[in-house]
Amino acid sequence: MKGNRKIVFIDTPSRLNDYIAPDQQKLPGATLSLDEDLKVFNNALKLSHKDTKVNIKVGPSAIQITCAEKTKVLGITCLLNDVYYASEIEEVCLVDDNQVRYFKQFFFKKYTTFTLFSFSVYLDNCK
Repeated sequence: MKGNRKIVFIDTPSRLNDYIAPDQQKLPGATLSLDEDLKVFNNALKLSHKDTKVNIKVGPSAIQITCAEKTKVLGITCLLNDVYYASEIEEVCLVDDNQVRYFKQFFFKKYTTFTLFSFSVYLDNCK
């Protein structure tokens, strides 16, 4: 049909290959490196007024926070993925609590907004 348009949310750079040929993508190197050399923490909690289950991917140049549950955006169900580049992060702190061996809390502060992001991670549950 003429004028029929479809919105597709892409959750990884490699999935973009399903829609656009790799030689036509022209993605920046910073975007392509997001899925390289990652330490993944599954079933973490983003602590705020409403705790949210997230997966945390820590790479050499960025931290990615992906909601574990899908959310509706523009009427389409998708996973939300926030990317914080190392150059945007002012400070990362691990909350030291020796009483709980595998359960840790950490937070980081973003330079541009001075927002504090706080997380709980079960460290035995990482790849």
